[in-house]
Amino acid sequence: MRVVAILEDGDTAILQAVFEGTHTAVLNAPDQPIPATGKRVSIPFVTLNTFSGEKITNFALYFDRL
Repeated sequence: MRVVAILEDGDTAILQAVFEGTHTAVLNAPDQPIPATGKRVSIPFVTLNTFSGEKITNFALYFDRL
């Protein structure tokens, strides 16, 4: 995972990052398993996190499923 940016405001934090790697095994996707292709992948994503003290009270993950 490569971090692009971390933004914070009070009890809310946003992580912008890119998951990068090589597709070497079956990926258990929500719709159906995807067989390994051996290709490099790069998937940008954003998480929105709300905290209470040091505990995460809300977590949301956003990414392009295509």
